Amino acid sequence: MRRNTTTRAFTLIEMVVVMGIAAALVAMTVPVARNLSNSNKGLRCASQLQRVSQALRMYVLDEGAVPPYYPVDPSVAVNPADPLDADRMAGQGLWVLFVYGYLGGESALHCPADHQHGRDNRLYAYSYMTRDETAAIDGVTAYGAYNYHKYLSSRGVRSDSLADADVRRQLCALPASPSTSTVPEFTREWHPDDSAVVTWCDHHAVSLKKGGDRVYQVLFWDGSVRRMRASLLRDGDPIAAAWRVAPGDDDTP
Repeated sequence: MRRNTTTRAFTLIEMVVVMGIAAALVAMTVPVARNLSNSNKGLRCASQLQRVSQALRMYVLDEGAVPPYYPVDPSVAVNPADPLDADRMAGQGLWVLFVYGYLGGESALHCPADHQHGRDNRLYAYSYMTRDETAAIDGVTAYGAYNYHKYLSSRGVRSDSLADADVRRQLCALPASPSTSTVPEFTREWHPDDSAVVTWCDHHAVSLKKGGDRVYQVLFWDGSVRRMRASLLRDGDPIAAAWRVAPGDDDTP
């Protein structure tokens, strides 16, 4: 007896149903995959910041102070088209941790969520040092505009104001008054407070959330890396300036 080998073709309705199911599956899996990717980038960034902290501590033990990075002249106008040159920053900052071999590669200074600066960009390894134009700053001193920078040797508080808690929340001190020098005093006797901000990462502000708010990742002198609501560093209320945030300022789950 001869077997019938004819196969039945899909009807148009069946094809539409299959395509609809496939589209629904894609719609459900893409956001999940994106969230997972964003979370992984956040974890990698936090791990890199911890490596930066360890490298920085080793550098300080050898050199006696943090890598220099400060404005040459506070009166220089900012050119947003070329912030690195326009600010006329002195020193190489965290970049020296790679140059001197404290970090295994320059990629440790590049946030995986930093899509602005590719490997061919001269700011590739400056993810944790560039200006954050959205950050809250204090305009009390001539350093006010420069506090947009995520990493700075000094934040503009004079060393003769030791009663001011913000003095020890700088990585280095400035010369005492009446000096107007912008060059920090790089001395072995200077010990920043554990709550001093080393740097922060703003590249996750559109991809990670905390308490419904955007997220910054902040590296403190004690080596901790904390996810903090972006509004604390952007709006300045009640902190007043991004560099003044402390580890305990955000207890949002």
